[in-house]
Amino acid sequence: MPETTSTRARHVWHQDLHRLVAKERLHYWLIEMQPYDSVKAVDAIVDAMTSCRIRSYAAWELIGQSDILLKAWQPNNLDCEEVREAISARTMRTEIDAYYFQVQRPIRHWMWQKPIDEQKFLFDVPGELLRSTNVAMATPTQLRSLEESGYIGDTKIPRKKLIQFFMRFESTKQLDQNNSARLEEEILESLAIENCYHGHLYRGNGISSHLLAFRLPLSHYELVSSHFAKVVGRLSLDETLNVRSITHTSGLHEPLVRREQLLPCHPEDSEELPDDQVADLATQLETGESGSVEIKGSAFTDVGRRIRDRVKAPKSNVISDNIVKAVAGLLNARGGRVIVGALENDAFSPTVVQAAFPDAKAIGNLTLIGVGAEWRNWDHYERRIRELLQNQIHPSPATQLDLNVVSIDAGIDLLTIDVPQGQTHYWATMKSKQSNQFFFVRMGMKTESLVGNEFENHRNANPRPTPWS
Repeated sequence: MPETTSTRARHVWHQDLHRLVAKERLHYWLIEMQPYDSVKAVDAIVDAMTSCRIRSYAAWELIGQSDILLKAWQPNNLDCEEVREAISARTMRTEIDAYYFQVQRPIRHWMWQKPIDEQKFLFDVPGELLRSTNVAMATPTQLRSLEESGYIGDTKIPRKKLIQFFMRFESTKQLDQNNSARLEEEILESLAIENCYHGHLYRGNGISSHLLAFRLPLSHYELVSSHFAKVVGRLSLDETLNVRSITHTSGLHEPLVRREQLLPCHPEDSEELPDDQVADLATQLETGESGSVEIKGSAFTDVGRRIRDRVKAPKSNVISDNIVKAVAGLLNARGGRVIVGALENDAFSPTVVQAAFPDAKAIGNLTLIGVGAEWRNWDHYERRIRELLQNQIHPSPATQLDLNVVSIDAGIDLLTIDVPQGQTHYWATMKSKQSNQFFFVRMGMKTESLVGNEFENHRNANPRPTPWS
């Protein structure tokens, strides 16, 4: 069983803020892949969610016929067929089936005991705080205020290892309002048993009329399964309901990948998610690296030396080679973005980074240091980057790349290099290595160097014209 592959967002928005403010609707997707590969599945989902501008989602690996259950808050103006096509397009030669359940009404959620008062949210102090603050960067005092108001929830990690269950309920009849309410009452009563946690129930349409999710310890699996089997058996015999259920179980204690909408929300801009560069970049920083996004601390200087030894960051061919490698890898894959000026917390402690870079800011699992220490002015810096890529990637992609400096916060300027899918295959030279040329390709969360049969297999699977053809 694979480990989960993403950092865990601790706080989540109240579900009403998604619906009322961000104008998003909750969907659950059942995804089947042939052949199934969890790493490829995560990469495909992250890329698809990014391209569809879906900021909040979780993907659970399932046991049984279906491989993934994806929970996604989709913008109201986003068609489900676009989501299906985005996932399918990113699985390349993998066959995929995807079916969705669209939530019409939340019946009960373990975290949210009462709905959001929209008018209160628009005028009270915590509401203003949430509209202007990235939750991932909020202070402890701000977080307490938002939690006490009910606008965000803390997804506390349970001490017990809990297995995730999803139950879909279907009826052979079209249930009217009264019978739907009866069914919901029966389901909710079934949750009132010991060792059944985090229960929530939704009414909707699509592949089911209702969806129930809950968690329980593996040690109580047989007992709780027997309990729900009796409940479902009773419902199926009720001639006015005639309901059957389908259960999906995840053997993992956490999703394969999980992201949350933590950016400031603005009701006046809620018809569409913001598409300006800052919002787009901030979302990618919260999400972290993916199959189409690679993050680097610097382009020319060894900021690690500055952090460790408290000296001026020296120039380094290894560092500039890493930029070349990242761009070449995306060109030989499906394109994407290289972000320069951020360090992963797993490699550098935020406290240690801030001692060397006092203006550093935390976001998601990253610490932003910016690229200001590397440049005299933008024109000079852009020219250095383009010359680097032109001289070390063959054929030169320099004219195809879009370079920008984006101010993500006061004093923090990040470099973004937007890379298209290459028109041919690209080779890179590394100044820090003895070998002549390398063929890099972004594969999942890593950029790999392919040689021999691996290169031939990749080239055959991804035919592109040669530069001289």
